[in-house]
Amino acid sequence: MNQIISMSKVNSTGQKIFGWLKRLPVYYLVPLLMSVGYAAWGILLLFGLIDMPDGTAATSIWDDDPLFVRLFVFVIAIPLIETALFQLLPIEIMLRISKKLKFVAFLCSAVIFAIQHTYSFSYIVYGFIGGLMYGICYFVCRDKKGVKHAFWTVAIMHMLNNALAFLL
Repeated sequence: MNQIISMSKVNSTGQKIFGWLKRLPVYYLVPLLMSVGYAAWGILLLFGLIDMPDGTAATSIWDDDPLFVRLFVFVIAIPLIETALFQLLPIEIMLRISKKLKFVAFLCSAVIFAIQHTYSFSYIVYGFIGGLMYGICYFVCRDKKGVKHAFWTVAIMHMLNNALAFLL
């Protein structure tokens, strides 16, 4: 009985947080989620649970290409493709199967996104945290203004994240 009560409290708290996030304008939502993701990643780094990912593993095949090609690929093309493959498709397919699969769709989206970033264990963890933040953003924006708005908001959020990584 206690497990049922505690799960309902968790569900209620999650719904309250989700409701609060839905009321935020997108220009607050995106930086907030990016900050939460970076903070979670930073805490894991701080406590030594993961190592700093080596950025050269993901970019070494592009080293000989001109800067504008690398910038286009990493900051524009990859976020668009990954948003379609790892948020839009899995979430929308699962929701078409059943609306009750919302949480499963959210988690699957994050896991698929993480598994795709297999350069190192740290990248997988970073990918999972990013996948969670992109999933939250997708669902919040989907509920507010629909699938198209959710796709473009997450893609732009992903582009901003990749631009920061590209510059650093």
